[in-house]
This record gives sequence, structure tokens and C-alpha cells, in this order.
Amino acid sequence: MNIILVFASMDKKRPRTKFRPESGKEPRNEPLPDYSNQYPSWSFRRMDINGPWCFYKDGANHIKTIIEGLRPYEDKLWKEIPGDRDHAIKRKSLCQKAQNRLKEIGLDDTEEVFSIHLGSLPRVIGIRDGAVLRLLWWDIKHEVCPSHKKGN
Repeated sequence: MNIILVFASMDKKRPRTKFRPESGKEPRNEPLPDYSNQYPSWSFRRMDINGPWCFYKDGANHIKTIIEGLRPYEDKLWKEIPGDRDHAIKRKSLCQKAQNRLKEIGLDDTEEVFSIHLGSLPRVIGIRDGAVLRLLWWDIKHEVCPSHKKGN
């Protein structure tokens, strides 16, 4: 028994497109989930531990202040939190030092941060990711985005 193998020349066969998508089509975007009816939670993964607003720069004495200050927010829905003192801050509204620090730590693509006030001056600054606030800075002197209001 003889077996004959026949190989087709590869250069003669070229793939053909059976379907060409129309130009101008764009991928569908799913609507963003609404986190306003969820309770906040905290993440420490992005915490800036070497910068000017490090959470434990001046020792751990203020950790209790931070924990006790954030605890009441856990009983609020996200839609109840933003207001006069707790609010999002656009990157371009941050002080230049904060904008530079975001770049240094690889977060210069961040469009805004969220500030939670824990007293007359101290603020916790984080990046909101859905219902999670990724804690970033402890701004004890309200320097990240200084207020020009009287009394601050």
C-alpha cells in the first residue's frame, strides 16, 4: 500500500474577510452602577506612607481620632455624606504640592479626591472607588485643598 501526501501551496491561499464591520460603530458602554445607596467602607491599600500627609507621620496618636471620626460615616449612605465639609475635590483644585505628590506616587490619572472633615481643620483624603474610599492622606492642617472661607 502506497500513501501519497499532497500539500497545498501556502502562498496561494490567503484568508478572506467574509464580513467587514461598518465604520462608525462604537462599543456599548454599560451604565455605571449607582453606589449612592450603599454604606462606605475604607481601604488602606493606596495609603501614602512616605508623603507629607502620611497617616502616621507624627506618631500614632491621631489614629484614634481618625477611627473615631470615620466610624459615624459607616452609618450613612454615600448619598448622605457629600455636603459643605465632606466633598469631592477636582485634582486641579488641589494645592500644587498635592498634585505633584499624586504624580510621584503614580496616581496622576486621578480626576478627583474625596475629603472627609474630622474636626475644624483635619481631613482624611481618599480616592472614591464605588462605595469604597481608598484612604490616601491625613491632612491635619487642611493644606491639600486650603479653604478660603473665613474660619478655616
